[in-house]
Amino acid sequence: MASTGTSYNRNRLAGGMALALLAAVALAAPAQAAEMPSLYQGTRALGMGGAFAAVADDASAQFYNPAGLTRLDGVELDLANVEAAVSDNAMDLVDDLQNAQGGTEQQAADLIRAHIGDHIHTRLATTPMVAGRGWGVHVIGQAVLDADFRNQVNPTVVADAKVDAGLGLSGAKSFAVMGNDLSLGVTGKHVRRKGLQRTYTALDIAGSKFDPLADLEGWESDFAVDLGAQYRFEAPLSPTLAVTAMNLSDLDFGPLGAIPSTINVGASVQPKLGPVTVTLAADMVDVTHNATDDTDGPRRVNLGAEVRLWKFLSARAGSHAGYFTAGATLDLWLVKVDVATYGEELGAFGGQREDRRYIARVDFF
Repeated sequence: MASTGTSYNRNRLAGGMALALLAAVALAAPAQAAEMPSLYQGTRALGMGGAFAAVADDASAQFYNPAGLTRLDGVELDLANVEAAVSDNAMDLVDDLQNAQGGTEQQAADLIRAHIGDHIHTRLATTPMVAGRGWGVHVIGQAVLDADFRNQVNPTVVADAKVDAGLGLSGAKSFAVMGNDLSLGVTGKHVRRKGLQRTYTALDIAGSKFDPLADLEGWESDFAVDLGAQYRFEAPLSPTLAVTAMNLSDLDFGPLGAIPSTINVGASVQPKLGPVTVTLAADMVDVTHNATDDTDGPRRVNLGAEVRLWKFLSARAGSHAGYFTAGATLDLWLVKVDVATYGEELGAFGGQREDRRYIARVDFF
């Protein structure tokens, strides 16, 4: 009896620790950076603020925390999918740029001046993957464009375009530790990148031969490893603690930029309200401040909630770098649709410059 009581008290304490970590992450204090580099961000995770290290429980765990692959009940096949993201004003800006092509330099300059301070973000991706309990394989192919409109006196467009292609292999194993479940996982990935980082003037844009695709530089490639752990307590609320070490050794693409390694921590609890499953989660990303030059706390905090209303419908909300997020999933027989909106920090510190984005993913079976 004493042993049972000790175990129960220990797990109650564990539940309290997870809740305390959730609160500590939520209340992290301020300080200063641009958008954090990342290889891939999934629609489900973004809908709940990106707080996914302790939540990862499906095939997408390969991108967030490979330890979560031990939570799969069977084999998940996701071989035909498409994902698209766009910032608030991207379509209008792209249309304006196309209209400016072939016009006069003055017309192009006036167009850029009208959008000074605006930002374009677009992403088109496909991530075929297959995973089972303790293993996973994925392919990633994506094209990303980010562009800033700058300088009233000499108007310019600063463009950063990337085309990525990669392959990843994941493995995970769970162990019984002190009556609870410890899962450890690893992902090895090889990624190739083609792209450009260039500043275009009004004269460039007005030119009849303006073709950014012709400026794409040759393929650069690199290999990196992700490590992850989840510790799930056999206690009320199913508290889970997580830690990940992502992109170890960095993904370095030379002149096309790098994705630095990061250490992230997370926690989640999962209360049940009758037939409804609720997940509450919090992550602190890049705790060692390696990804950017700043030390800003709030922009590294992700908070999220997910409510599974029925087997085919889920709703999400959260906070990503201090900005509101929301999302939903409709899972039908032959097709699954995920949608989300989130804000990305582009400034020097949290709350300075939001880029509101919208993302949708369709999986075909």
